[in-house]
Parts: sequence; C-alpha cells; structure tokens
Amino acid sequence: GDLFGANLLWSSDYNTISLSTMIGASDSGFYCNDGVSSNTVTQSYMRGGLYGAYLNPNFNYNIISLSTIATDNDAVLAINGDYYGFRACVFAGTNLVKLVPGTSASL
Repeated sequence: GDLFGANLLWSSDYNTISLSTMIGASDSGFYCNDGVSSNTVTQSYMRGGLYGAYLNPNFNYNIISLSTIATDNDAVLAINGDYYGFRACVFAGTNLVKLVPGTSASL
C-alpha cells in the first residue's frame, strides 16, 4: 500500500497474518492502532518508508515470529507505550533489518 502495508484498526483483536508481504511506501509495513490485542504475525515480511512495524499504545498480548521487519530509515521497530502501557508481546525468531540504499531484505 501507499501509506501502510497492513493496518489493524482499533479493537482488531484475534487476527492471524501469515506468509504475507506488507509494504507501506510512505509509513509502515505493519501498523497497529491503539487497543489492538491478541494478534499473531508469523513468517511474514514487513517493510515501511518510516518504520518496518509501528505498534501503538495498548498493543498487548501479540506475537510477531519468524518474520523480517525492515526499513530504509533508522527506526526498524517503533513501540509507542509511553502513556498507556505495552505488555506481553513476543518477538521470536524475528530479524530486524535496516536496509542500505540499493539493497533488499527477504525471508
């Protein structure tokens, strides 16, 4: 997509994303709004112009596993839990990659 590759809206709970490519040219490959909980992303590729994955407050009890999160900028993974909390998320077997111009990343 142009802005987000995948965007989980408010209260989008209990979803599974697997074997997917999520590319957001101008923002995030994988973007989660406030209050998104109990979701699983596995064996997927997330790449964004600003962030590979951006997780808003109350992104709780989620799993990102066996995936690649990449970006062209300095913030591969952004977790915004400053004022609402962020708890019990698992990043297992996940590669965080900052891309060098002219290169690419894959699973």
